[in-house]
Amino acid sequence: MKDFTKKIIGALFILFMINSTQAQNEPDIIGNWILDSASLYVNVPAEELDLDEEEIEWIEFMISSGNYSAEDFLDDFGFPLPISQEEWDEILTNGVNMEISDAQGEIDIAGFTITESLFGILVEEEGVMPISYSWSTDSTISLETPSEEFPLTEFTILSATNENLVMSSSTSIVEDEGEFNYNIMFYCSYAEEFTFGCTDPSALNYNTSANIDDGSCEYPYPCTSNQLLLTLEDDAYDGWEGSELIINGTSYTLEDGDKETFCIELADCWIFSTIEGDYMDEASWTISDENDEIIAEGGLPYNMNDVNEDGECDDLKIEELSPENNSLIKVIDILGREHKEHHKGMVLFYIYENGKVIKKINAE
Repeated sequence: MKDFTKKIIGALFILFMINSTQAQNEPDIIGNWILDSASLYVNVPAEELDLDEEEIEWIEFMISSGNYSAEDFLDDFGFPLPISQEEWDEILTNGVNMEISDAQGEIDIAGFTITESLFGILVEEEGVMPISYSWSTDSTISLETPSEEFPLTEFTILSATNENLVMSSSTSIVEDEGEFNYNIMFYCSYAEEFTFGCTDPSALNYNTSANIDDGSCEYPYPCTSNQLLLTLEDDAYDGWEGSELIINGTSYTLEDGDKETFCIELADCWIFSTIEGDYMDEASWTISDENDEIIAEGGLPYNMNDVNEDGECDDLKIEELSPENNSLIKVIDILGREHKEHHKGMVLFYIYENGKVIKKINAE
């Protein structure tokens, strides 16, 4: 299912304009529509669920004996526990629809713009690009020249009012595990026009007139003068999937979504190690100061500064001593990168000709 996520994200960078011929009962969808939210579901075939009659009998016995709960079932299988034999039969025959979290982040659509002859999907950074279409029914739009990279070929209008528009689309993708059917729901609200800007009221540059967030929001530095900002990110918007980055004995992970931040204490040296999970190539992280200067960065797995695994840094032995008029050779950060300037909040190591190393923090 990972391939679909990448295909959907890449495909939805295409924004299309289209010609239409409306039938008598076609819904009125003319206007600009902001995508408020989206729901993405995948149909998991019955054979992929690892459930059979014997397994079901065991689950029902464990529940009746109080050793297993509906919450345990949801955690194990990813969908709610069926409450009737009819529901079990439906699942064993047709599989189950499972929602994928953060669907709007997955598909990266900002809105739709529709006129009597043009239909478009708006992606913030790319604009609008054309694909022709026709109404295949009174409520379904069929794309006549879809891109090979775009897996959606139809949009069904479920409801349309002056203020709200709800559409759905579906596609089938063949993957290594088998063929999977995906369904997407789009929930939109009407706008006179699209105005790009920062839409987060907690941001420093919040724009009260903006209705499309363009990623420009700026926030106060969340950490104290004795801390740095650790930012964890995931390209697939679904968290680190079991992976953890351990810094000086403290574990950090991204449970879900595409981004999370932590404040970490300044230290003489950081020891990095990794607990390895799935899809580590999607994960990345940075450590930055209040000036947004990157102090350290990497992906997963990441192991550094403790080759002997003795809990102590191997790269520098630091002495808090004066240089005693010895000549300065160079200034480096914890990763050994040389610096010509010492910016505020940075931790740097001054290396002198006599071999002494002095740690300095610029607090001004």
